[in-house]
Amino acid sequence: MLFDAVIIGGGPAGSQSAKIIADYGFKTLVIEEDSEVGKPQHCAGLISISGLHKLGLNESKPFVLNKINGARFFAPNTNSFIVSRNDYVAVVIDRILFDKFLEKNALSAGAEYIYNTKAISISRTQKKWKVKAINRRNGEKKSIFAKIIIDAEGRIGAIRRFAGLTHHVRILPAFQYVVSDVSDVDEKLVELYFDTDLAKDFFLWVIPISKNAARVGLATSKGNPKALLDQFMTKSNYSYKFSNVKTLDAFGGGVITSGPIPKYYAPGFLVVGDAAGHVKPTTGGGIILGGICAKIAAEVAIDALEKDIFSEKFLAQYQRRCNQILGKHFKSMKIVRWWLNKLSNKGYNRLFKYIKEKEITNLLELYGDMDMQEGVIKKLLLNPKFLINLL
Repeated sequence: MLFDAVIIGGGPAGSQSAKIIADYGFKTLVIEEDSEVGKPQHCAGLISISGLHKLGLNESKPFVLNKINGARFFAPNTNSFIVSRNDYVAVVIDRILFDKFLEKNALSAGAEYIYNTKAISISRTQKKWKVKAINRRNGEKKSIFAKIIIDAEGRIGAIRRFAGLTHHVRILPAFQYVVSDVSDVDEKLVELYFDTDLAKDFFLWVIPISKNAARVGLATSKGNPKALLDQFMTKSNYSYKFSNVKTLDAFGGGVITSGPIPKYYAPGFLVVGDAAGHVKPTTGGGIILGGICAKIAAEVAIDALEKDIFSEKFLAQYQRRCNQILGKHFKSMKIVRWWLNKLSNKGYNRLFKYIKEKEITNLLELYGDMDMQEGVIKKLLLNPKFLINLL
């Protein structure tokens, strides 16, 4: 089977690329290793409304469970502050419905999907790729040929190594519960908890789905994330919030905090989404930035297919275009992530005190952007001496 474009992975980035390429009439195939897209779940599911709009979507879609207008941040010593706006700034989504919505759009455009099929290797001969894949149910092997591949397989990034893109992303182990009957949580505010004993190099989150249901999770570079989350929910100063909860779901996963890999293109090959590290180092969110790059990848793939040029030099425009839009934001967020990882609990406590005393919450409310963070980061770095002294 020869396709113009083969997308490996049916997540958001993969389906968005597939739709755009198929819209232009190119024969497009998505290889999905699971029985359906969106499963298993491993996402906190919080995305900005402005980001949704950048992807051509809106907040009235059926995958939206809740709308958020701000966040409350907690220091290790329980000091806290709120950053919010009058208008909604984010939505909590059902990832299964979201992924299926994007899949439906791609199918409607003419893309094909095969499920329960894992790409196990790729090799390149005579200007096309050969994808070796295996059916995970019956073990049947097949070969699929493509003029261009878009690798959207997720954070492990196994396939891109066959294209010579071997750089690893940093993945923090994570765990999340979905619970009902949670107490003392404002359904319009996300809660973020910073405590290096429980969530080293990251944070804990409570993301409300409704008035009394929430997703509660953490990522950490040290320790067992499930055990640490259980400790937070049963033995911390905030355990009263979870004393009567019922667990609706629970799953592990990973959070990328290293930013993009150094190079995410090769001859006839483009990498998008988590596989490329298109994830915010500050928060681990990748749907929006991954979607922006997936759109660019699709446009470059279309250009390559129309001109029948798949050289590395030609496809380098993909990374250049991504960098033009997102490069400065990734750079700023990586600096902030490096700095936050250096903070002790004492440093966090002093930081929170400084933010409240200097009324920096006003600055965050005025300039804050969940996805394009370079602007607000520049404002926060106006007093670098103090920030360095926190380390």
